[in-house]
Amino acid sequence: MPVPVLLLVALLLVLPGCATDAPATGVDAAQMQLPQRDADLYPWAEKQEGVVVAVDEIVQPARLEQYFGVDLLEQGILPIAVVVSNRSTGPVTIGPADVLLVQGRNVIDPLPLARVAGAIDAGGGNADSADLRAHLAGMALQPVTLAPNESHQGVLFFPYRRPEKPRDEDTLRSILRLFEGGLRMKVGVTQADSGTRLHFGPFRLALGTEEDWRALFEPNGRRDARPGSPPGRTNAY
Repeated sequence: MPVPVLLLVALLLVLPGCATDAPATGVDAAQMQLPQRDADLYPWAEKQEGVVVAVDEIVQPARLEQYFGVDLLEQGILPIAVVVSNRSTGPVTIGPADVLLVQGRNVIDPLPLARVAGAIDAGGGNADSADLRAHLAGMALQPVTLAPNESHQGVLFFPYRRPEKPRDEDTLRSILRLFEGGLRMKVGVTQADSGTRLHFGPFRLALGTEEDWRALFEPNGRRDARPGSPPGRTNAY
């Protein structure tokens, strides 16, 4: 057998093994999906007329890596899951337009999914773009009607700018007055049969609180240890 033919046969035997060892790419949706929990499992959930609502800000580095493949906070994005469980006797509706995030007197609008996908790609997320868009679309909060005993969970993505270290105590006090109360979220749910609106919150989030700013100001501030405590509740804006 001529030598070139022998070389060709050898290459055909070796190449399949090389292709098998190549690293896989793309989003593993089964591993990256948020757990589907009922709202009443969250200790800080609120209940009105049989409807239960909770919010879950995803800020811990391990959770961000698990669900998005990168640290979204480093990319200037704060993901917040909204969870609604219908324990009433009639249908209710919920959608992105029923969620409001504020900081002080400033309304913060959610980001489009294309912006989130770009941030994940810029952060080094190993995902095919089509798979990534499908993953984010499946995770995002969508307009839904929930029958009795149904639950829905969806994520909204908001812009987030890390606070810079205040120059002195006076600057810190000015910042705290400007952003009094930190980030807070309100959620509205509509009873489909009557059109009655149920208002939940404001839920007080961990990021942007006075503790968050003071951690930067202190000499041994623990800014690297992100808030892991659940959201609280405040009674007024």
